[in-house]
Amino acid sequence: MTITAGKSYSLSPNQENLWRSHYLSSEQNHLNMFTSWLLPADADISALKLSFQSVLDRYASLRTIYEMVDGIPVMKIMENQTLDFQQKNLSHLSLEEFNKSLSEEAHTPFDLKKCTMKVRILENCIFQKVLLINIHHIAIDGISMMVIMKEFGRFYDLYSQGKEPEEREVDLKYFEFSANKEGQAYPSTESLEYWKKRLQGGKGIHPVNLPAKSSDHHSFKGDCLFFSIDEKLANALKETAKMNDSSLYIILLSAFQVLLHRYSQQKHIWVGTPFFNRTRKTLKSVGFYANTLYIDGAFTEGLTFSELLKQISKKFEGSKEHKEITYSSLMRLMQDNGLAEEQGRANVMFNFPNMRSVTKNNLGPAFLGIGGAKGKFGSLEFEVYPLKRNITQFEIEFDGIEFNGGITFRLLFDPEKYDGNLMKRFTGHFIQLLRGIAKNPYAVLEEYPLLLESEKNTS
Repeated sequence: MTITAGKSYSLSPNQENLWRSHYLSSEQNHLNMFTSWLLPADADISALKLSFQSVLDRYASLRTIYEMVDGIPVMKIMENQTLDFQQKNLSHLSLEEFNKSLSEEAHTPFDLKKCTMKVRILENCIFQKVLLINIHHIAIDGISMMVIMKEFGRFYDLYSQGKEPEEREVDLKYFEFSANKEGQAYPSTESLEYWKKRLQGGKGIHPVNLPAKSSDHHSFKGDCLFFSIDEKLANALKETAKMNDSSLYIILLSAFQVLLHRYSQQKHIWVGTPFFNRTRKTLKSVGFYANTLYIDGAFTEGLTFSELLKQISKKFEGSKEHKEITYSSLMRLMQDNGLAEEQGRANVMFNFPNMRSVTKNNLGPAFLGIGGAKGKFGSLEFEVYPLKRNITQFEIEFDGIEFNGGITFRLLFDPEKYDGNLMKRFTGHFIQLLRGIAKNPYAVLEEYPLLLESEKNTS
C-alpha cells in the first residue's frame, strides 16, 4: 500500500473511539498526553528544537491532522509541518503563578485540524527551564512516547555536537496498520462467540458503582493521588505471583478488582486495561496501536484470592487471544443480547506497564509524573517537574510503575463525582489489602482487613 501526504485515510476503529471521546468533553482536553521536565542549565535549546522537528519529520503520525469528510472522520499526513514550538520567559511571575501558567498550557485543548504535538520551554523566576511535551492521544499510545523520546535523544546528541543526522525512512507503519484494521473491522465468528459468553456471564460491561457525591455524567475533570509500597512488600507480592503461577500484573489487577468489589458490593466488576497490540515490525513505530481489554471479575460467596487469580488470569489470556474486537462491536453484541441497559460502559481503567522500554532510565515514572524521578534522553539528563493532571479520560484511572525498588501508584479520579477523602481512604485500603494478600493469598476475600489503625481508633 502506497501512503501519500495530503491524501485522506480512514481512522483505525480504536482511533475513531478516541476521536468521538475528544468531542464528548466540553473542554476537549482530556486526551492531552503531557509531561514536564526540568532541563539542566547547559541544555542546548537550539539542538532541542531541531531534535523535536526531526522527530516530527520522522514519524508521520505526529504530523497528521484529523478532519471530517462527508460526515466521516479522516486523517491526513501533512508533508511539511513546522513544529508548534514556543519558548517563553516567565521569570516575572511568582512560582505559584508560573506553575499555574504551565498547567494552563498543558491543559490547552488541541485543534485536531491543525496539529497533535506541541513543545514548550518555559523559564521561571529561579532561572529553571521547564520542558513541556504535549501530544494528543489520538496520535500516540504509551509505547510511542518511549519511541519518540529515544529518537529525540539520538537527534539531540548529534545536533548538540554540530552533526547532521543521516536520513531515515519516514515511519508510515501506523497507516498500513490502520488500513489493515479497517479491512478487519468485523471480528471472527470465534471471537464473537467468545465475547458473547463473557458478556452474558458478566451481565454486560457496566460501570463500577462506587460511593459518589453526584449522579452526574463523567465531567472529564481530574484530581490525583500518589502513593507507594516499599521494596519488601513489592518483593513479597512477586513471590506470591510465583507461588501461584501468575504475574505481578495479575496480582495487582486482581487486588484492585477486590477493592472495587468491597466498595461497591457488585458481583461483576469490569475494568479496562490497555494492551500494547504491537508486533516486532511495529515495536519502534509511532501511532495509536493500543487496544483496551475488558476484564471482568465474578465475585461469589466464599471466593478466595487464589481462586480469583486463576479466574482473572484465564480471562486476561482469553481477552488477548480475542483482542481484535472493537468497543463498537462489543456494544453491538450487548445490544443484540439485551445487555445494554446500564449504558454499556466501563468507567475504571487499570494500567501497570512493566516492559523494559518503560522502566529503564526511569522513563515510566517520569511519564507518570512521579516527583524526584530522573532519567536521560541520549546525553540529556532530566528530572521530573511536578505537574498535576486535572483531567481524566475515565472516572477512575489507576496506574502503577516499579520505582526505586518498590511500586508507586497514581490514582486519577473525577472530583465532581468522588470525594477526595474517600479516594484517599481507598489508597490506604489498597495497601492494607496488598499486605493481607502477601501474608496469605489463599484467604476468602471478605476476610482481608481493610481498616487502617487510625480508622480503628475512630469512634
